[in-house]
Amino acid sequence: IQAADQLIRQSAKATDELVLRPPPTVSTADLHAAARRVVRSTESPVGDPPDPQKSPWEAIVAAKELLANSISDHVANVFEVSDPNDGLEDAREMLRQQLLVNLTAAFTVDVIVQYPVDVTHSEYPGDDLLAPQLFGKPVTESPDDPAEVARKDAFSFSTARFSLAKRAVGTHLTFSFDTNREQQGKNGKQLDDIFTIELFHQINALEHEIHPVKGIDGYLASSWLSFVLPDNFDTPGERKILVPLGEQTIPVPLRAYPTPPSLSEQTFVPRVKQFVGGSEQSVSAEDDKLQQARLWNYRCRYDYVGAAHDKILASIRLNVPPNKALQARFADEENPDLFAALVQFAAAYPAIARDLDQYLVKETDSAIAFNAISSFAWLAQRTANAWQSWQEDRTLHAAAKSESPEYHFVTAQRSEVISDVVALVVSVTGDGSRFQLPEVEIAGYTTAPYSQAGDSVSYYFISEQNAQPLTFEVGRNFSARQLVFKDFDILKVENAWAGAAVKRNEDLLPDQITNPDFIFQSPVVRFVNVLTPLLDPEVEINIAAYTPEPPAVLSVFLSNFLIAFFEAAQMIGNENRTIRLAAAYSYGLHDSAQLDATSAELPDLDITIPILLTTPTSVSISPGGLSPGSAFVQAVSKTINDWIKTRIIRNEPNSLPDSGRLWFDLSVYSSLSDSQLPVLRMRRLFLETKWVVFEA
Repeated sequence: IQAADQLIRQSAKATDELVLRPPPTVSTADLHAAARRVVRSTESPVGDPPDPQKSPWEAIVAAKELLANSISDHVANVFEVSDPNDGLEDAREMLRQQLLVNLTAAFTVDVIVQYPVDVTHSEYPGDDLLAPQLFGKPVTESPDDPAEVARKDAFSFSTARFSLAKRAVGTHLTFSFDTNREQQGKNGKQLDDIFTIELFHQINALEHEIHPVKGIDGYLASSWLSFVLPDNFDTPGERKILVPLGEQTIPVPLRAYPTPPSLSEQTFVPRVKQFVGGSEQSVSAEDDKLQQARLWNYRCRYDYVGAAHDKILASIRLNVPPNKALQARFADEENPDLFAALVQFAAAYPAIARDLDQYLVKETDSAIAFNAISSFAWLAQRTANAWQSWQEDRTLHAAAKSESPEYHFVTAQRSEVISDVVALVVSVTGDGSRFQLPEVEIAGYTTAPYSQAGDSVSYYFISEQNAQPLTFEVGRNFSARQLVFKDFDILKVENAWAGAAVKRNEDLLPDQITNPDFIFQSPVVRFVNVLTPLLDPEVEINIAAYTPEPPAVLSVFLSNFLIAFFEAAQMIGNENRTIRLAAAYSYGLHDSAQLDATSAELPDLDITIPILLTTPTSVSISPGGLSPGSAFVQAVSKTINDWIKTRIIRNEPNSLPDSGRLWFDLSVYSSLSDSQLPVLRMRRLFLETKWVVFEA
C-alpha cells in the first residue's frame, strides 16, 4: 500500500477494471484507496474520520472525497429552465468523478454540456442500471483558416458515456467543456465567454459486462471493447459512430467576482469659452449667450478589460452635499463611527494581546499588564458604544444618501456590421428615470449615433485617421472609455460624482435568463472627490436686451436681467441663492472734453472706474424677490444712480458720454456648501448709459 494515490486510467483493452462510483455511473478506479478501505473496514467498520496527526494521507484522501462531494453538489443550470432537475444528477456525478481524480477540475471545468439521448432499440430495459454504455469524446473538425486554429486550441472536452438502456427519458450525453484562460487572456485581451462550435461525438469504445465486485461496496467491474476502425474526419465512410451534434453555442460563465473598473479622470467642460481655458464655441444671440454661459459637460473616464459580456454599471450623483455630520462622527475621537471603532480595535488589539500573554499570564510585570488590560477595556467600551448607536448612524447614512439624486446606466458592447465592417457598438441603457443618457467616447475616434429606442442609445466609433468604423475585435480590447453627460445647468447642477461597477454573466445568450447563482457584481467604486465646476465665461452680454422697451430706470434693467438669469433655476429648498455684484463705469477717452479734435486719429482707449462691490448676499431668486422694488435691486440701483449723479452728470443732464457703459460682475455661490469660490462668475455684463434714466 503506497502513501500517495496511484489512479488507474481507463484502458482501451478488453480487460476488467475496478471503477469508483455509486451506481448507475462508471468512472476510474483507485486500487490503493480500495485496499485502505478494506483494512479500515476490517479493523473498524464504523469509526471517526482519519486523524491527520496519525494518518495524514488517509485524512487527505477523506478530505478530498468530502470536497468532491461538496463541490459537485453545487452544480446548477446556467440558465433558468422549466425543469431544473432534468439531467442535473448526471452532471453532478460527472463532475464528482473528475474531482475525485483531480480537485483542480473545480476551476478548470468551465461548463458541463448535456444532450438528451433517445435509445429507440435496445434489449436492456430502462431500469437496468448495469446496461452497457457507449464511450467517446466530443470532437470538432480542424478549421481550414489558420487564424481559427488558436481559437480551437483555446478549449477542450472531456470524455463522455451514456447507457444503452431503453428509457423514455433521463438518458443524457454529459461532458465537460474547458477553456484555456491563459491563452485567451494573454496580451491584455478580453476573455471569450461564448463559443460557437460545429460539434461531433466520436464513439470509440463500449463498456459492457458491468457488475458489482463481491465484498466491495460501491465498486463495479466492467470490460471494454474498443472499435478497431472508428470513424474520423480523415477517412471517408458512413460515420455511423461519428455522430453530428450540430452547431452548439456554449456559454462560459466566469465564476469569479470581477474587479471594479479603474476610475482615472473626471473633468468639466464649459459650453462657452472661459477666461482661462474652456470651449471655443461662439454664441451670437443674447438669449443664447446667457443660457449657454451656464452650461457645462461632465466627463469621466474608466479603464476596464474583462469578459465580452461584462457590463459596466455606471452611476452619477448630482448636487452632492458635504456630509459634515457624518464626517464629524467618523473623525470624532470620543464617539467614533462603528466602522472607525472596528478599524481602531483591529489595529490596536494584536499588540495588546501580546502584552497580555507576556505580562498578565506569566505575571512578570503587573504594571504593564494593568496598562494592557486598561487599553483593552477602553477599546472595547468605544466599540460597544459605537455598536449601540449604529442604527442611528445608519439612519444618518441613509438620509444623507437620499439628499442627492442618483441615476444608473448599463453600458454593454456588441458587434454590428456597419459599412461592411464588423464594428464595435456600445449601448447605454438608463434606469427608467428618463434622465439624459451619456455619450461614450474613445480616444482617437469620433462617436457616431447608431440607434436609439426608448431609454437606450447605441454608438459606434469612426477613426480620426482613416474615417473607418472601429472593428469589434480591436475595440473590445481598448480599456479606456469616457462617459460624457452634456449640458448641465450650473444653477441646477452644481456638482457631479460618478461611480462604476461590473456586472458579469447576466446576458450570456439572447433570450436566455441567466441563473442568478452565476451573476456576479463588483463593488461600486467612486472618485475620491466630488467634481464641482467653476465657470467663468468670457462672453459679453448686454443686459438691455432683457428689457423690451428702453429707456428705463436702472432698477428695471437689473430686475429684468436677474429674473431672466435665474429663470428655471429654482428647485425645492433652493429658492435663495448667495450672490455678489460688482459695478463699474467706463467711457471712451475720445469722449473726454480734455482732448482736442486732433486726438481723433489716436486709438480709442476706455477708462474704467469702479463704483461698488457688494458682500455675498442671500437673495430670493423668485420673480418677486428680484423685482425692481426688492431690497437687493433697490440698494444696488440707488448706489449706482447716486454715484452717476454726483460724479458724472453733476448739474449737467446731457453730460453723459455716448460711449458710457455700466459694467457688472455677477458671482453666484454654491447652494450646497459654504465655499468662498463662486460656481459661476459673469464678469462681462454691460449696460449702455444712454438707455438708462437716472433718477434725480
